[in-house]
Amino acid sequence: MTSTGSNEVVVGAVVPLEDVAKAAAQYWWLILLGGLISLGLGFFLVFHPVKGAHSIAIVIGLYLVLVGVVDLIHSLSAEHKAPAMAAGLIALVLGLILMFKSGLTINFIAVLWGIGFIISGLVRIVVAIAERGYGWGWRLVLGFLGLGLGAVVVSNPTATAGVVVFIVGLSSILTGITWTVMSFSLRSAPKRIAAAGGGDVVVIF
Repeated sequence: MTSTGSNEVVVGAVVPLEDVAKAAAQYWWLILLGGLISLGLGFFLVFHPVKGAHSIAIVIGLYLVLVGVVDLIHSLSAEHKAPAMAAGLIALVLGLILMFKSGLTINFIAVLWGIGFIISGLVRIVVAIAERGYGWGWRLVLGFLGLGLGAVVVSNPTATAGVVVFIVGLSSILTGITWTVMSFSLRSAPKRIAAAGGGDVVVIF
């Protein structure tokens, strides 16, 4: 347990930054795998768009499930575990709804995807700014990316299926690029932090 200058009590522990980086680095290959899958899905949607509400719902649902799983992996090494895990669970649940709920219209699919990305994007932004720990910049980028693309879809609920699929494909490509770059950054993090002299962070329980 630690305390701040304003007498606010924080339940947590002071942990060397290098240890936090090592914990995150364990999952670098899973982040890379998620990034490559996201890139592949994104290019497929952009250049070979699926047709039909049911097929679109399944593909977008799979994408949200992928985002949720990667976010949950991130939460394992996050300083604020609860909100980081919440972002993953939101995306995961919405993805499963899209995959297994039949009879959804294109507009409903688009709005559901947009709401999921707005919520998870906001959570990522808040957690990234609150932590300012290792890798917070990448989470901030993903947060603004999700928030922006989600807002575009929700503000245009009557968009055609082609537009929805293209936006999801573009989002998948950008997310995949970010995850891929982040995975290599996580992999080399412990050595870079050790070379810089280390430091401590407070991990919130």
